[in-house]
Amino acid sequence: MIRDEDPTQTALERAYAEYRGAVTYWRAASKAGHVETAEGAADRLLQARVELYRSLLATGWQPPQALVIQLDRDAALVAAPRDFDALLAL
Repeated sequence: MIRDEDPTQTALERAYAEYRGAVTYWRAASKAGHVETAEGAADRLLQARVELYRSLLATGWQPPQALVIQLDRDAALVAAPRDFDALLAL
């Protein structure tokens, strides 16, 4: 019997796996004391967290209001340009 996969559930599982991987990578980089690697890992973790929450929202999950605010902030950080100094030079 072939089962139909729910694309929302598949996306959620993928997002959760990426989030777990990003957390593991960030912890390892932080413990190793590599500042640049840890910063890159923090960026990856932030992106993974935003994607995980978006996937959860797609399932109908209703987060607490404080988490809605945090998600908006995280999404803004992900969308922000990487090089703020270049923006100031315009």
